[in-house]
Amino acid sequence: MNVAIGRKDPAVVVRVLDTQLGAASAEEFKNHVTTNLGENAHVAIDLTQVDFVDSSGLGALVSLLKIVRPKGEMVLFGLRPGVKEILRLTYLDAVFPCRTTEEAALATFAQPS
Repeated sequence: MNVAIGRKDPAVVVRVLDTQLGAASAEEFKNHVTTNLGENAHVAIDLTQVDFVDSSGLGALVSLLKIVRPKGEMVLFGLRPGVKEILRLTYLDAVFPCRTTEEAALATFAQPS
């Protein structure tokens, strides 16, 4: 699983560099992100390269949300139409804040909850 993790105040920015987030990579993705969170409470996940997410990928995102939520928030950004549709069909678009750009995602954390 190709993932780049960087820090941009006030969040950790996770860039998924593969085109798929599915059964073959979901667990590795979740573990990699979890071990690199540190004390950061906010996570922005860049899905601009991802054109396919299956139930395992959705499960990994939900698991990360459960880890992050007690102290902060998680935002998805750069969703391609197919990924947006999967989130809509599973009603996860109501669970995950989704933004178009990294700047918009990071601005989410600056707003009062």
